[in-house]
Amino acid sequence: MSDSEDDWDKSSDDLDIPTALAPSSEPQPADPAPAPSAAPSALDDDWGESLPTPAPIAAPPPKKPSSDKPMIIVDVSMHTNHAIHNRNDRNSNNDPVAVSKLRAEFEASYESISTSSDLLASSIVIPCSSGVFPAALQRLRDEKPGHFFLPIFPPK
Repeated sequence: MSDSEDDWDKSSDDLDIPTALAPSSEPQPADPAPAPSAAPSALDDDWGESLPTPAPIAAPPPKKPSSDKPMIIVDVSMHTNHAIHNRNDRNSNNDPVAVSKLRAEFEASYESISTSSDLLASSIVIPCSSGVFPAALQRLRDEKPGHFFLPIFPPK
């Protein structure tokens, strides 16, 4: 290696920088705005320039309540005298086949179950709004560990 190679940073040779990249002390004119075109280009979509303003979206029609009836939550453990429970898994039960049959029975007799004063008084049937039933199920599972609760929606 020669001494000149070691002293590269002390060299007096000027670097050759292309003028397009070289910084300038003179103020540069701003880029002219592109002329509006009738047809948007592929770049318009990428940069969001010159895109047509979307038409306002019409508000959906108000939802018609499907039913004035509340959904109900059934404490299946109390209904079956604790034969069906969820002691091993709070989100499951010990007899899914029996629960499926009970669900069909509860849905078929929704009118009589949801208005039964005996079931309501004993908290086997709990009326609930469909919008809050997940939180209500969570709260019931916390308050009554081991009980299996079944949400039943009103018939359509």
